[in-house]
Parts: sequence; structure tokens; C-alpha cells
Amino acid sequence: MEVSQADLEAAVAVGVLPAEQLAPLLGFLEGRRAATAASAPPPRFDLSHVLWYAGALIVMSAMGLFSTLAFSAMGGTALTVTAVIYAGAFVAAGQYLWRTKNLRVPAGLLITIAVSMMPLAVYGIQSQCKLWGEDDPGSYQDFFNWSENSWIYMEVATIAAAGVALWRYKFPFLVFVVAVMLWFMSMDVGAFFNGDASLAADGSLNTDQVISEVFGLAMMGAAWAIDRRRFAALTQSALALPPDAAVRVCAEKEPRTLTISDPGIGMDRESLVSNLGTIARSGTRAFGQSLADAKPEERPSLIGQFGVGFYSAFMVADRVEVTSRAAGTEEAWVWASEGRGDYTIAPNTA
Repeated sequence: MEVSQADLEAAVAVGVLPAEQLAPLLGFLEGRRAATAASAPPPRFDLSHVLWYAGALIVMSAMGLFSTLAFSAMGGTALTVTAVIYAGAFVAAGQYLWRTKNLRVPAGLLITIAVSMMPLAVYGIQSQCKLWGEDDPGSYQDFFNWSENSWIYMEVATIAAAGVALWRYKFPFLVFVVAVMLWFMSMDVGAFFNGDASLAADGSLNTDQVISEVFGLAMMGAAWAIDRRRFAALTQSALALPPDAAVRVCAEKEPRTLTISDPGIGMDRESLVSNLGTIARSGTRAFGQSLADAKPEERPSLIGQFGVGFYSAFMVADRVEVTSRAAGTEEAWVWASEGRGDYTIAPNTA
């Protein structure tokens, strides 16, 4: 169990810890952390790490091929059973190496391989039970080649499995699986709402592809907000992230909404006006049309410009709502606009 300075200050406030002992205790803990950090082996990356990670990626690819062959021969049930058995074996081996041998790199890679079996297991269930929605998306290999609304469930299940694994095993490579699934989801979420995604007749981006762009930009914005709050918490302990901090995505086919929430730094009313109000008044739909009409060399540079994600959102959404509360405050506000040059801001009563 980790104890922070905020925890000790709270203990003093309720009388559990004498106030005069707080400063000496903090000094002792700081010295102990410094001594532990000095005695710990320095981080390194060498050939053995390359081999470990390359081997894990090869195993993940090979297990996918083997399970796909099992499915082709015996059907969806065989695919799910194969995926579950191998995932269980990898988890058991990883647990042993992590807890007993303290071999974190091979243990974490085994856990990651186990998580990567989740799409196969879910695909087998969907195939056996015909849970495809409107049409059969094809073989498992098509998961890596085509955007389909039926893939969403495989991606969500894999992200959930990776989240559980990260909760139990603090191994950074697990984020790789999450990143790949979010990448796939950004393409499939358009098909989830509008059917199969494809290029428009003139080869330009269609609605499904713009939705994918908005999804990616929203993920980047959520990560930025969380990092900003984490940075602020270095000097303001009250802004420390909660233990269950996460970016959450919720897609609802009815009423056709995509909700992305995060525990980032947040905004108060003034920040919403200054950061989002200007965007709403600047003509988002006209901006999108100007991009489509302009020659490539005449298109404005968007790199680094705040609000590009909002421009993209109005290109595919009838209405955008931002509910935000500045970290460290109690009052939340709802900013809303339909991208027609005006917006509203009101206290959040939900």
C-alpha cells in the first residue's frame, strides 16, 4: 500500500497523527525513497529485450494463425475453446514468473499474449451463435483487413481484458494491445453507426472515415487532459488522479451517440468560453467545406492548432455537448452547440 503526502495530511487533520510528527515523517519517507531509487538497477534496453519482445509478437501472430486453422476445421466452438485454453496457460505461466520468480519481462509478455487471445475467443462465440447483426463479416483474417460493425464487440472485450490485466500487472507493453484495439475501433465505429465503411465515389473521405478521425482526435485530447492534470498534481496534491482513472468510450446505436469521458484537468465556465466558444463562432461547417474546396497547396496547416477535433466533430455530428468540471472545484458546466455559429453554457444539473 502506497501512502501519499495528502494521506498523511488528512491523518493530521482528523487527529490520527500528531501535527509535530508530520514533517519528520515526510523527511524520513523522502530519504527512504531516494535511497531505494539509488540502489535500484538502472533501466536498460539491450539485445535480450529485443528478443523477448520480438518473440512475444511472433507467438501472438502464430497463435492467431493456429486458432484460425482450428476454427476452419471445427467451427466457432473450437476457436473459443482453443483461445481460452491457451490464454489460461499463458496467464498461469505469467502469474508464476511474476509472483514467484520476479521475472517481470517474460511474465508480462505471457500475460500480454493471453490478452491478445480475446478477439479469437469472442469471434468464436459470435460465429457459433450467429451474433453478427445484419450480415456475416467473413473469416477471422478479415478482422485485420476490413471495417465491420460486428468487430466492435471483439475490440471492446479485448480492451476490457487488457484493463483487468493492467490492474493486476503493471506491465507497460499491455498498452500496445489497447492501442491496436483502439486503432481498429476508430475504423469500425463508423461502420457500427452507418454500416460498411468505404471511400466516397470521388475518392474523398466519407462520413465513416471522418468519424474515425474524430475518434482518434478525441482519444488524443483525453490523454492530453489526463497528462495535464497529472502534471498539475505534482504541485497540488488535491488534483491527484483517482485510483480508477481511465478514458471511457460508450457508443449507443440509439440515439446514435458517441460519448468519451476522462478524469482530466477539466474546464470551468471561463475556460469553456475562451477555448470552445471561439470555435463555435468561427463557422465549423464552412471550415470543413473550405478544406474540401481548396487546392492541396492552399489548405491551411492544422498541426498544433487547438480545436481541430471540434471542427471534425461538427462535420459528422448534429450536436456536440461538453460536460466539464475543473479539477479541484465542485461546479460543472455543460457547453453545447450545433455548429451554426452559436452555443450555450449552463450549469450541469444531472
